[in-house]
Amino acid sequence: MSEKKKIGGLPVYPNEYENFAFCVNSCDLVDVSYKGSPFTWWNGRIDDQCIFKTLDRYMMNQVSLGYFGLVESEHLAKTRSDHAHMLFTCG
Repeated sequence: MSEKKKIGGLPVYPNEYENFAFCVNSCDLVDVSYKGSPFTWWNGRIDDQCIFKTLDRYMMNQVSLGYFGLVESEHLAKTRSDHAHMLFTCG
């Protein structure tokens, strides 16, 4: 939902994520805290065309956070996919 969630590639403009941000805010969702790399996707290139993005995330509202207690996400190492595996734990 912002330029901070991406490295490389074309710039991100607010009109590209405004609808998603509106939905997240309307549903009172928050990102679950995570360990590991902040980026969950890589385009597989190592040159000046390399792009990292945070595409995958866990989001919860306050009701679900209260129900599950302590929740955390861990972004695991990428293996065969261009997306990182994610481990979700809750107390």
